[in-house]
Amino acid sequence: MKIKAILISFLASILVACNNSTSVQESNNELQHEKQAVVSKEDDFTFTITSDKKVYAKGEKVKIEANILYNGELAEVKVRGGGNLITWEVVNELGEEIGPRDTREDIALPYTFVKGEPYILKTADIDTTDLEDGNITVDAVVEFSLNKKDYKLNNELVFTIE
Repeated sequence: MKIKAILISFLASILVACNNSTSVQESNNELQHEKQAVVSKEDDFTFTITSDKKVYAKGEKVKIEANILYNGELAEVKVRGGGNLITWEVVNELGEEIGPRDTREDIALPYTFVKGEPYILKTADIDTTDLEDGNITVDAVVEFSLNKKDYKLNNELVFTIE
């Protein structure tokens, strides 16, 4: 009878261990497919960059979106600068630029922000077909001046190709 009880206990512990393993795998899979965001703030400006998920299969298209939100006291502010509002660099683990540098929608400065209305910018899709497996870094920078103060908000978003 004791052997039967020990055997039942042993089988029950194996079943619990297998069930926990499946839960961990499911949890990791869910985390890989969660939308991710990186946020930076300076004074009244918030800069956010997002991707649809953290892990992509080779051949999938990666869509990156950035937005800048002004939430200050004034109804609107006009920012100035010497180039585009947002610049991008997409690099592999070796630091090699893989694109896209052209966002197709970027705007030149000056630009007027309206309080509470984000400026939204989407990159060209990043095609992963010919990319090596590993981490890809999207470095996005917002630079402008307002009332003689220079702003530089920088976000790095990393996703993985498997």
